[in-house]
Amino acid sequence: MTDRIARQMEFLVEADKLKAVLRRTPLTDNSRRENTAEHSWHLALAALALVEHAPAGVDLGRVMQLVAVHDLVEIDAGDTFAYDVEAYATPESRFANALDRLQGLLQNLGAGGGSWITHGVKRSQILKRMEPVEATLPELWPFVTEVVDRFCASGAIVSD
Repeated sequence: MTDRIARQMEFLVEADKLKAVLRRTPLTDNSRRENTAEHSWHLALAALALVEHAPAGVDLGRVMQLVAVHDLVEIDAGDTFAYDVEAYATPESRFANALDRLQGLLQNLGAGGGSWITHGVKRSQILKRMEPVEATLPELWPFVTEVVDRFCASGAIVSD
């Protein structure tokens, strides 16, 4: 086996550890917390399903690369809370980021409020967190606001 193949195999074995990193967001059925590998897979699926809403010129192949590796750091660092600040410089990274934000919204929707309730997240925090969706996927913004408003009306999200 060549040195390159050995390093590739080591990488794949290391990446498998993503399956053991639990995230703070529950599955949409609220049965358990999602692991990071599941998150990465679902994000890749979202990119495929929603590419028609991506900004013109976005390279889907590059987006797939980004979403496949974006959370590898969690093997060593663990899950970071969804409301941490990050920077996104390319159209592909902005699209991937918007999908990442949308995925969290969908999980909390399916889980009846999930981590929003657990962490007492406020409406303003969610809308701030969803700004990349508004900026990058404006066709989906009405859906986002409808979900947030519905959870505010039910009392699951603190309306501020």
